[in-house]
Amino acid sequence: MVNIRENKHKFIKAIKDEAQLQIWYLSEEGGTHRKVDPWYLLKRFDKHYYLIGYCHYRKEVRTFHLRRIERFSILDKPIVEKPISLSKIIEFKRKQDFSDFFANTEKFTAYGYPEKYEENLKKLGVKLVNELIDDNTFKITNNNLPIKKTHNGYPQTIHLSKMDIPAKCRSPLEHKVLLELENDKRVRLIQVEPIKVQYFYKRVSHLYTPDLIVHYTNGKKDLVEVKLSGDIGQPKNQAKFDAAVKFAEERGMRFFIIGTLGNSRPHTDRSDWSDMKSIEIEVYDSTDISHFSPHDYTYVSTKKKRKPSHTDYPIVIQVEEPKEINKVPRKVARYWKLAYKIKRLKKRARHWRSKVMRINNRKKSMI
Repeated sequence: MVNIRENKHKFIKAIKDEAQLQIWYLSEEGGTHRKVDPWYLLKRFDKHYYLIGYCHYRKEVRTFHLRRIERFSILDKPIVEKPISLSKIIEFKRKQDFSDFFANTEKFTAYGYPEKYEENLKKLGVKLVNELIDDNTFKITNNNLPIKKTHNGYPQTIHLSKMDIPAKCRSPLEHKVLLELENDKRVRLIQVEPIKVQYFYKRVSHLYTPDLIVHYTNGKKDLVEVKLSGDIGQPKNQAKFDAAVKFAEERGMRFFIIGTLGNSRPHTDRSDWSDMKSIEIEVYDSTDISHFSPHDYTYVSTKKKRKPSHTDYPIVIQVEEPKEINKVPRKVARYWKLAYKIKRLKKRARHWRSKVMRINNRKKSMI
């Protein structure tokens, strides 16, 4: 099955470039290789994505569920059948199988579409992603969900030239790091939160998402975490970074932390920098805990203390020293516990046996 999150932009690019697709599609009949001329990429109200185009295998216009596409490739060949308007496709589909797939076109969102049929989509009530992004009513994130903005405008979606897909930037610190990498000539590609690493904290398994994977022109890769210096020493973060170091070493990468001085507690939101130029970026070691101060992370209650009452003062009571009690061996205690359980079970069995006998005697007397 194709990862929609990672490959959605490739389908959109194929639609814009008018390039053919070679897909392996899983249907009720089984898997088949198909050549498709992609026309539209729509998201339905049930949060499923559909590719609409001309299928050369069936020789007609077809709708493909993206979750049924196991693998695909973009061919160098241009499309053979030119796209038609969505209204004509709806008429054709309704005559063909009377499907109610396009019953509520207002609940569709168009991610990829021919530009000349943009007005036709608006007439049908289909939402266009580009307009939603311009109006700040919708933001494309890695999870494809709307996100809430803070008072300083973060998190926000950015798409730099060296990024493969639009991604969510959570703070001015991350924004500054991304801009620095964008201006670095050695950097070829920037991936934001592309993987998850398993780690264990207090004997419980968790998943950790590093911020960046940076690809360089010489073929090397770096696994990067953006973090404030005071947060590096947290025990949970240390467990994350240990797992990230092992993960990077196994795959021939380096892991390091980029950040600046400060910490995220208590109640100090370091993402409120007014001027991004004032942020001084430094590279830290994952084992550097010199800036960590545990007392900064203790919870301080803001509630008013009540007046002490007479019950709050300690009452001194003289208690005799306890006498030495002979401890019962563990095996004997287990035996007593087991004997007590057996006694209770026997008592319960006698109760139910007598109850059944009473019911049977009552039935006999009725006969």
